[in-house]
Amino acid sequence: MWGKREPAVPEVSKYGEGLARTLRLFSAQMEGGTLPDDVAEAIYRAATEDGPLHVPVGDDADVLAAARARATPDEWVSIYAEPDEQRFVDRLTQLCGADILNSPSLNARRKAAAR
Repeated sequence: MWGKREPAVPEVSKYGEGLARTLRLFSAQMEGGTLPDDVAEAIYRAATEDGPLHVPVGDDADVLAAARARATPDEWVSIYAEPDEQRFVDRLTQLCGADILNSPSLNARRKAAAR
């Protein structure tokens, strides 16, 4: 019985590529990203006030959450499964309406532009 089980993730998998792309997205938001105090305030409000528990905080999170809401699950998966790296970048950037894959963070770029 135990020997007949198929592995959950095939040995040849695109999981690593999708993970690397997700890490790239999050890493890009570290330089000049949302301040910890802003995140703490949002967590406090979510825990103590009526309203949603999942609240995007910062420009980068707002853009990403809106993009995810616009895409169907199949569209979202197909972007991350895109075999061509430049096509992945182009598709995600188009869906988000902004570059969220490269440093500095979208927050930092928007603050600099507002000065």
